[in-house]
Amino acid sequence: MLDLLLANKLVKAVPPGADPLLVGDVDQLPSVGAGEVLRDLLAAATLPRVRLTQVFRQALVLPSGPGHGRGRRR
Repeated sequence: MLDLLLANKLVKAVPPGADPLLVGDVDQLPSVGAGEVLRDLLAAATLPRVRLTQVFRQALVLPSGPGHGRGRRR
């Protein structure tokens, strides 16, 4: 949910020579402010990107013990 104003501040704060790494979910709700920065960056064919296809948190084994269920899978 990175809007244009926040993206502008972020880019200005990155030191010269640094390679920023943005992590986000393009399928989440859009930003409240103007712009869809992540979606627009992902649409640029010149930028490298990785799309995760497996949902890892669904495979998480919950700890066992009081208040944690029985170590069941989610």
